[in-house]
Amino acid sequence: MMILSPLRIEAEALALAAGHSHVKIGGHGKVQFAISVIEMARNKRPSLIICAGACGGLSNKVKIGDVIVADYTFEHDYKVKFWQQPPPMFPGSPLHIMDLRFTKFDDFQIHVGPIASGDEDIVTKERARDLNSIGAFGVAWEGAGGARAAQFLNIPYLEIRVVTDMCGADAPQDFEKNVASGMANIAKVLKTIIV
Repeated sequence: MMILSPLRIEAEALALAAGHSHVKIGGHGKVQFAISVIEMARNKRPSLIICAGACGGLSNKVKIGDVIVADYTFEHDYKVKFWQQPPPMFPGSPLHIMDLRFTKFDDFQIHVGPIASGDEDIVTKERARDLNSIGAFGVAWEGAGGARAAQFLNIPYLEIRVVTDMCGADAPQDFEKNVASGMANIAKVLKTIIV
């Protein structure tokens, strides 16, 4: 299993909470993350690639600290009208999703659902509603890049995100305030994954 977090702050918080340094930094944005996945996984051939990081919450079903496991990652900033063609969608590893669907924690919930991926900060309630209206539980930048790279390498992929903000004007401050405790929640989830 190979775990990548987009940002150094996420990777360091996850490594600290997990008690090991096996978390790699994938980089910010879809393209950088895809390049990192290909470079790091090409020769090692891991059994599973995991994108583990923070996200903005889009659904009223999620709250700060909850973990979203993407059954699908879809590229929301793909520039084709949704009514003309659906956005690129990438399924998460069904085997691992099935296991996580029934995993419970006392201090946060796991939600299985779509995560929107695009190189855009979502910091208005209107834009958050747009993405929630097409089914997304959360939104982050890098997932689609990692999913494309894993698909290219024919390696199962899983995007796991913790909600650190609710996509409002306070998103940057909320991220800073909640990222460490949130990544600790992801560390708990990762300990349950069987590879």
